[in-house]
Amino acid sequence: MQWFVALSIGSLAICLLWTAATAYKVTSNYLKARQLGFPIVVGFIDPLNPLWILSYPTLLPLLRRLPFGLGDSFTYISLDWNYKDTYRSHEKYGDAFILVNPRRFQIIVADATAIDDILTRRKDFTKPEILYKALDCFGPNVDSAEGATWQRHRKITSPPFNERNSALVWKESLRQATDMHKFWVVQNEEGATSTAADTLTLALHVLTSAGFGQSYSFLSGPEILPPGHTMSYRNALRDVLTNFSTVISCNHELIKRPYMPKSLQKVGNAIQECRTYMAEMIHRERQLTEKRDSGAGNLLSSLIRAADDGKAASCSLNDEEIMGNLFIYSLAGHETTANTLAYAVILLSVNPSLQDWLHEELAGVLGQNSSPDEWQYETIFPDLRHCLAVILYGPVFWLLKETKESPQMIKINGRECLLPQGAFAFLNLRATHTHPKYWGFDSLEWKPKRWISSDSSGETMREPPVKEAYKPWAEGARVCPGKKFSQVEFVAVMAVLFRDWKVSPKLKYGESMEQAQQRVMDVVNDSTCKITLRMNNPESVGLVWTKR
Repeated sequence: MQWFVALSIGSLAICLLWTAATAYKVTSNYLKARQLGFPIVVGFIDPLNPLWILSYPTLLPLLRRLPFGLGDSFTYISLDWNYKDTYRSHEKYGDAFILVNPRRFQIIVADATAIDDILTRRKDFTKPEILYKALDCFGPNVDSAEGATWQRHRKITSPPFNERNSALVWKESLRQATDMHKFWVVQNEEGATSTAADTLTLALHVLTSAGFGQSYSFLSGPEILPPGHTMSYRNALRDVLTNFSTVISCNHELIKRPYMPKSLQKVGNAIQECRTYMAEMIHRERQLTEKRDSGAGNLLSSLIRAADDGKAASCSLNDEEIMGNLFIYSLAGHETTANTLAYAVILLSVNPSLQDWLHEELAGVLGQNSSPDEWQYETIFPDLRHCLAVILYGPVFWLLKETKESPQMIKINGRECLLPQGAFAFLNLRATHTHPKYWGFDSLEWKPKRWISSDSSGETMREPPVKEAYKPWAEGARVCPGKKFSQVEFVAVMAVLFRDWKVSPKLKYGESMEQAQQRVMDVVNDSTCKITLRMNNPESVGLVWTKR
């Protein structure tokens, strides 16, 4: 009995010490934050704590149920709090407010001009190492690097995203989308429920083909594995990307050990397979370079050539850095485009008038009888503005910057504010993308037509009402290099799906179309952030495709 009492007293003492230490840190950061003069919201958990990032999907719903208003203090400690919040916190607190927690304070900014200023000042506002260093798990890369190292990476990794590569993306996207759509049509009796899973497969195959020269059919059967491998590159890369949290938080050698859980061993083996495949691909491309072969024009071949060409000027990448950039290409180009496609298809299923709007353009540009094999990127893509306008859910709805080296002055709504050294600036892109002051009274409505301007000379893409208020691919020197890659892939898939077909939700027994449409919208709105934004239960929506 005595040991139980001692254990209880010890546990209570630890809890009290932790509480006192937390309160002290929160108070200290609160006093620093007060000097900025913006509204302050206090939280008691650091949202960037690695353990919290892994556990918050389970713990946060429980914490939000705490009584006496205590649950409200956990509103801002998830990675996706601003998705459902849209602009409402800024309607309450203003264009900037401050979140204080035991580790730090960060200013939440939704002033479009201030965000634009921060993004263009690359040397003043850097990416926080605590968040981006984990992305070096395969090697240093353009996304995690800063300063002169970033300039070297950027100089070599940007040229591969060129028009030659865009043509490869276009061709492979058409091929994958054609096969994916055939797979959906044969499920019409029950309704295709794998839309989100299938767009992930499509995006993975476009990436492996246009990115790394590894081509797969949409419904690949059993594969003959190369000597020395236990799984295909596609499957290894898929397992790595879908278990991203494990990849960046666990020791890669440890999780392969036989005493680890099978699920972790599987991820560990996939990581090793990816490394081996990448090393082999780099070696093959170097052999082609030595033979003065022009290569296939994919990202890998272009990256190898750019890296090797830069050796004479001491501006090159070693093999570990090339591997790191191959990984970051994969991470950035997979779920982002795949989930955007899934949202677009499911939203279009409950918007038949928008489908007609797409079809009108597609029929005019492509004709009624042409085959996707005949659609040339150079002549077709620039004219498919309606398809491009359908992109709604950008993969990034916040960015985090740090005043790492020195204090920095910013201006919010005309008011100057000096951020101290080490402060974090949370750029709330979700708020600027939805705020009525930038987009009008219908800011929360999905209206692709708002992006199209028409006059006597034809149609053009319209700029945002406030240019600085729309940054789905970031902005400035660190704008996403794969922006064109994702746009070309998206437009190609939309063209295949909606030139000849219509889509609608599969009705449940006794359900009206209006009820089905509301059910679909509930599924869309029930979304969360994993690697990027995704629906929690997209498989609950069955879709039926009908020939026009």
